[in-house]
Amino acid sequence: MKQIHSKVIKDIIYQTGKKRQIWPVRKLVYQYSTEGLLDALPVWLVSPETASAIFPLQKDLFDMVIFDEASQLTVENGIPAIYRGSKVIIAGDEKQLPPNSLFRGSIQIDEDDEDDNDMFESESLLNLAKRVFPSKMLQWHYRSKSEELINFSNHAYYNGSIQIAPNVEHLKNPAAIQWRKVDGRWINQCNEVEAKEVVILLKELLVKDPNKSIGIITFNAKQQGIIEDYIEKLTENDIEFNTVYQQVMGKELDEQIFVKNIENVQGDERDIIVFSVGYAKSVNGRVYNRFGTLGQQGGENRLNVAVTRAKEAIYVVSSIEPNELDVSNVKNVGPKFLKSYLEYTEAVSKLQKSMIEAVLSNLNEEMNTQRQEKSLQFDSPFEEQVYEHLTDLGYKVDTQVGMSKYRIDQAIVHPKDPQKYILGIECDGAMYHSSPSAKERDVYRQKFLENKGWKIHRVWSRNWWKDPSLEIEKIHQLIKQTLESEERLEMVKERV
Repeated sequence: MKQIHSKVIKDIIYQTGKKRQIWPVRKLVYQYSTEGLLDALPVWLVSPETASAIFPLQKDLFDMVIFDEASQLTVENGIPAIYRGSKVIIAGDEKQLPPNSLFRGSIQIDEDDEDDNDMFESESLLNLAKRVFPSKMLQWHYRSKSEELINFSNHAYYNGSIQIAPNVEHLKNPAAIQWRKVDGRWINQCNEVEAKEVVILLKELLVKDPNKSIGIITFNAKQQGIIEDYIEKLTENDIEFNTVYQQVMGKELDEQIFVKNIENVQGDERDIIVFSVGYAKSVNGRVYNRFGTLGQQGGENRLNVAVTRAKEAIYVVSSIEPNELDVSNVKNVGPKFLKSYLEYTEAVSKLQKSMIEAVLSNLNEEMNTQRQEKSLQFDSPFEEQVYEHLTDLGYKVDTQVGMSKYRIDQAIVHPKDPQKYILGIECDGAMYHSSPSAKERDVYRQKFLENKGWKIHRVWSRNWWKDPSLEIEKIHQLIKQTLESEERLEMVKERV
């Protein structure tokens, strides 16, 4: 680091502490950027536009420039910041919103019009960078606490390649995705009945647990506006709701309730998301196949953004059943994905595992192949022997647990609580050897699963062939110790 002259430091402190005749940030940065300011403050969090406005147009001004959400950034907006850096990292998701959506926040779009509009088309910095620079996919998924929240997107958009921890509570009720059906109508690009139901649900959730952060997502700005109007009316007429609502809105920004259309929600997350589908029968009772921007090329990415914002739960409020959508003749996949997601939502909400697998299999051919090949239940005869020994002891064991490529070889159902697993068994089979590095399979995978609530025990094949009875006894004792520990914890809770 360069030595910063004491006079320069004093000048910076003086200028930033003034009450009158305060320098604009641009003038301060221009004055001191080459005299120690960037050594004293080496990391700056700014938008590309702000970077162009306040930093000198000087090559290699920064050692590293990092872009986040680069799928939403146009090439021309990114180039000035790139010029100012010696190296660049461009991060983003091409399966989410492109730069064109940035214009839609201020321009009214007819949500019933599916015609692609050239005025909104613009290449993202991310897509250009992928053609020029080497790329690396970040495969580990951390946001969602339940596998169901991300499984649909994983199979519909990412070919099942995202690493997702299976659920410890595999039959959790209520499910992480809830289906709320209403009898609304799609009139003038909005659905008032659905908006009212969303606000009723908002009150239920707030009264139940005001500590859970909540976000409401709509397909368009009109539906967003109606929901905001109903929230305002409820705060005026319902003292209980107003009290808890104002309490939540006084929290930090990322814990406040938001109501946003899809164009403005990328990057946000909340514990609970309420998704207002909006589309419904018309006044005459017909469902028209008009999906607006969802039906355009790349429109399916809007759905991906909407359904991946939740950490704990999604409530899907819909006025149409999946079978009411005729998507056989649509030219783009957005409407097809919407129909599949509604089918998936109903199946998850009703805990219909076979239906969940069927929907995901239709989205991902590789998963469909795996379901049909029963031999994939075990990666090796060694794993099958472990399974047989455990079931002989009376344990209920599920194999290849999970609905992504990231599966746990075997999971033992809790003897006293069949809704969850008590222990996951990892063998050094195909899943183990598929990891690109020893550190990933031995350290990251173990920590990742433990952070999601799993207790994992690894059985090595070399130890198994030497003495299988000893390995089974280790598992049996570990389960016994876990049960005893849980009993002691329950006794402590009862005393308290």
